[in-house]
Amino acid sequence: MKKKINLLLAIAMFVLLQASGYSQNKQVTGAVTDPAKLSIPGVNVLVKGTNRGTSTDFDGQYKISASPGETLVFSFVGFVSKEVKIGASNSYNVSLENESSNLNEVVVIGYGTQKKKLTSGAISGIKTENFTERPISRVDQGMIGQIAGVRVKQTTGLPGQPFSIEIRGAGSITAGNEPLYVVDGFPISTEGTNVNGGFSNGSPLDNMNPNDIASIEVLKDAAAASIYGSRAANGVVLITTKKGKKGKAKFTFNTYGGINKEANRVDMLSAEGWIKRAKTMIDTQWVGSGIAGASASQTNAERIAAYNSINPTAPLNTTNNRYYTYLYDERWDIPGHPGLDYIDWQDKVFRTGEFSNYQLSASGATDVVNYYVSANYQKNTGYIVGTDYTLFSARANIDFKLSDSFKIGINFAPSYSEKNDPGVEGKDNTLFKALTATPVFESAVNAAGEKYTTRYAWGSSTTNMLNALARTGKNSMYRNLVSTYADYKFANAFTLKSTINFDNSDNTFESYTPNDVQASIRGVYNTYRRLNIVNENTLTYNKSVGNHNFNVLLGESFSSYKITKSSLSSGGLYNNSTTETLPTGSLGSTNAEKNTLLSYFSRLQYDFKERYLFSASIRSDGSSKFGSEKRWGTFYSLSLGWRVKQESFLQNVDWLNEFKLRASTGTNGSNNIGSYSSYSTLASYNYSIGGAVGIGQGVSSIANPSLHWEESKSIDFGLDLSILKNRISATFDVYRKTNSDLLLRLPVPAASGFTSYLTNVGAVQNQGWEFELNTLNFKTDNFEWRTSANISHNENKVTALGPDQTKIEINNDFAAGVPFIKLEVGKPMYMIFGLQQNGVITQADLDAAAATTPNATTIGGNKLVLGDPRYIDQNGDGKINTEDRVDLGNPTPKYTWGITNTFKYKDLDLSVLVQGQNGGTVYGLTGRAINRTGMGSVENALNVDPAVRGNWKTSFGYQANSDWMYKSDYVSIRSISIGYNLREAVKSIKRIDNMRLYITGENWFYWNKYKGGFNPEAVNTSGSSNNDFAVPVDYGGAPLAKSIVLGLNVNFN
Repeated sequence: MKKKINLLLAIAMFVLLQASGYSQNKQVTGAVTDPAKLSIPGVNVLVKGTNRGTSTDFDGQYKISASPGETLVFSFVGFVSKEVKIGASNSYNVSLENESSNLNEVVVIGYGTQKKKLTSGAISGIKTENFTERPISRVDQGMIGQIAGVRVKQTTGLPGQPFSIEIRGAGSITAGNEPLYVVDGFPISTEGTNVNGGFSNGSPLDNMNPNDIASIEVLKDAAAASIYGSRAANGVVLITTKKGKKGKAKFTFNTYGGINKEANRVDMLSAEGWIKRAKTMIDTQWVGSGIAGASASQTNAERIAAYNSINPTAPLNTTNNRYYTYLYDERWDIPGHPGLDYIDWQDKVFRTGEFSNYQLSASGATDVVNYYVSANYQKNTGYIVGTDYTLFSARANIDFKLSDSFKIGINFAPSYSEKNDPGVEGKDNTLFKALTATPVFESAVNAAGEKYTTRYAWGSSTTNMLNALARTGKNSMYRNLVSTYADYKFANAFTLKSTINFDNSDNTFESYTPNDVQASIRGVYNTYRRLNIVNENTLTYNKSVGNHNFNVLLGESFSSYKITKSSLSSGGLYNNSTTETLPTGSLGSTNAEKNTLLSYFSRLQYDFKERYLFSASIRSDGSSKFGSEKRWGTFYSLSLGWRVKQESFLQNVDWLNEFKLRASTGTNGSNNIGSYSSYSTLASYNYSIGGAVGIGQGVSSIANPSLHWEESKSIDFGLDLSILKNRISATFDVYRKTNSDLLLRLPVPAASGFTSYLTNVGAVQNQGWEFELNTLNFKTDNFEWRTSANISHNENKVTALGPDQTKIEINNDFAAGVPFIKLEVGKPMYMIFGLQQNGVITQADLDAAAATTPNATTIGGNKLVLGDPRYIDQNGDGKINTEDRVDLGNPTPKYTWGITNTFKYKDLDLSVLVQGQNGGTVYGLTGRAINRTGMGSVENALNVDPAVRGNWKTSFGYQANSDWMYKSDYVSIRSISIGYNLREAVKSIKRIDNMRLYITGENWFYWNKYKGGFNPEAVNTSGSSNNDFAVPVDYGGAPLAKSIVLGLNVNFN
């Protein structure tokens, strides 16, 4: 009996020991691979509900301590997370699916997130992993060529300058066309570009580090964007910054450096070409001087003798202006041209710039804290002398989980930048002068040892541009972007969230223009402080009842925006040439404005079996900007979706993975006008009192209590398709967007004391289509080739103007005051029109005119002259005048597109981004200045055959005509990047998870048809003399920068 008891005790002890063994941790190992069976290094492996975690090594292997019954969570960027429950086995191999092929991928939408498969609006996004693989200095730069329907315009090549973005065309005439930017849920106040095409009060994306961005989503139709109401007419860009992932801390170090140059040059005459042209002009003037026997073959001495023989009292010498009109510099004909320097001013202005960037980040998460912190330093010495850009930025994103139901968090992003631009772009600025300046100068130096400071006798008044580039033009900005939130979940289905957001920018512009004449030294000091505070509170209800899924959002938002400005100018008060700060007595002014926005909004999202989709939203905005009678506006949207693939008749179609139809309609608004435009405001005026002039105030505008937002109504039909195990996915949309109640000024009777008043009138329509395609073209164990392409087509037209208005011709300070830009019902916005040139006048033309229209004239009533431009007489009245102007083109391209090909072979990768546009037109004021009739011999000119261009001198050289129309088409290989993963080289270093070395060429191959300038998208000068119409044009814009970059990405723990 005793033996039996001992045996039972022994068996019981064995069982207990076995059970105890199962409850203890054991070593679990395995490998993680992708669908092609390739190992994935750096995958996070975490024991669910604990802080225990590890990462896979370079061979995708992992080792972790875990107990049976616990769950391992495998996660990695670009792949779908996977959970595996531990059982008796000690080894678990895991294959992760690509996130792009997962229908449960989540995208960011307004005030929340949603499964991509359940979206029914037009939403496009880009993942930003490749931002760290390219030398991208701005967030907007990374969006070029990536999203259909989104036109990113690089209007300048100067470092640090913002880009301009249009979504589905330009819909507003006066209130700007920039989208609303929402960063981590914070709607940032957005202003349109100014009359010169720049951002007077900064861009919402200034000082933002691209490496901190996790994703970008663009809301393009009303269904997606109307939740933002009166600020969403131009679309919405949602930017989400990075968070940490559970597991041990991850560190990333990214650095790159390289050189940059101008992407292209304007083909101006060389010094030899300029001399040949100047001699021809001088000979022509001599022959036409009326001096008996004057001929082009005569020497200078013969010309002097002939001239002086009939003008003995005013001989031809250097004090006589005709000396340089009838004679040329004899050194031109001497080999080596002694005493003269031949100069290419583009060589002098352009240089090889250098740039570098360093970024360090740390991220991680526990059950309580999620964090991402980073610091960035960027330095770019521009490719134009005197230009540079420096940025210091940091970010800390921290979330605290105080309980299962309560979270709080803060995103904090301070930054400081400096931009130096001594005045490079624009009319009569340095780059423009570098094109027009005489390429021949005296070799002699002045008393200070400087060259080219004195005008060459046969040349233009422009002297050494490098002196101008020595001017001070520094713009410094300190910006602090802060978002805080508290999130409370209760009753299983409800979430209450409150956010407070703060965006403060302090900007200073300092300018100092030296001069040899002390009284001509000038200085300027301007500042602004921009403060935007937003508080938003939302309640979300998320519930599933059987096959019915509901998500209801209720929200309230309050936004306050204030900007204060100051401006000081020295006048001629400098008393020395060494102090650059403003002298005592400098005068200036200050001003400030403030506006507020109060909003209430709601949204319902519903689906049945994730097959039939419905979404509706409504928002009511009240803005202090608008009149008392129209202060509130309501905006709505409705959208439907049908996931046809989920129907029974398609369930067995294996090659079809997703097929979804979408339709949406709705309204948005634009409130982008001045804070006090609806009010009657005061301004300073002079008046006479007792014969003296006094300064007082008077009413400067007419109040309009009915002034309100511009309204945008849109309709969209879309299709989402994925086939062949998601190897091919595509999206296609067609849309129509009508912007009405535009903010325009209408004329009023002079008896009112005013010339116009601001009201809501007019309409613009944009319609078109968009197509996006993503393909996995080829994949083996060692090789992969993917393609991402997009193309969009947009047609724009004005559909209404003011009462009894069908056309507005926009006045300008160019083209002899004759308008060349117009708004006309039925035609695209800002249509360019002018005379149509058809070659040059021949002797046959003169003979025909003498026989049929002997009184025929050209511009200004001038008689026809052999070699003058031949303009088409559109109305056949025998005269060339403003009645002969015809439509020549419009600035909006018909097609914009981009295509990215990515190749991977073992540890080698290659990515090529090609981007371009077609179908638009540029009226080139730069081209007009360097390639026109009427140019004198002193100016340099575009290298064009005179037989094509026309006579070198006429009296109507500035007349707008088709000869200065250029196609804005271009094709750019924006980026070619070759990278190599050094996983094998650093495999023995345990702390390093991954290391990649890459070399990139940006804009190295760039083709355009814009021969009258550097950049077909450049804008820098107002093409309108009426500030009500912002029509920026190019008058000496800088080219894009092409660069060669060497970079390194390191991930370590």
